[in-house]
Amino acid sequence: MGVSELPACGTWDVFCHLMHRYARGRVYSDWAQTNLVPAQYFRDPARLPLYYKQNHWLPLVNNELPESRNETFRENFTSLNSLVLVLFSNDTTVVPKESGWFGSYAPTDDAAWTRADPPPIIPMREHPLYTEDWVGLKTLDERGAVVELTCEGPHMHIARACWEPLVE
Repeated sequence: MGVSELPACGTWDVFCHLMHRYARGRVYSDWAQTNLVPAQYFRDPARLPLYYKQNHWLPLVNNELPESRNETFRENFTSLNSLVLVLFSNDTTVVPKESGWFGSYAPTDDAAWTRADPPPIIPMREHPLYTEDWVGLKTLDERGAVVELTCEGPHMHIARACWEPLVE
């Protein structure tokens, strides 16, 4: 579903906080969307209309735009034998961490929401992407082809005990 927050800053890291403010204000600019891959994953629940209009990649991959839904993408996605979704228990890179399982923050009118007081999470199976089967996720899940895995630790710190059962 995308990320909705930049990696956390230290409490007293003034430069980091200034850069966050600068980046959030320009993440949907043409330059950022064309040149910065992380900007293409950004999905701000307080600015969804701007996200739909300016994000050049993620709304298309998520099949979020009714006028641009790609049935071929959906067909290809549903042809997967299995889909392994990994959530890292202490993830501060992918925010919300539930995005690893196609969850997302609920839309909000509060443009001042913070990591400490975020909007509620819409779990995968309650999200329109799933319930309306925009990308074929519901089809895969009903077929038993979706595996949801939680790995303990921070983003991409995959202990052998987490991944090994998947490949045996």
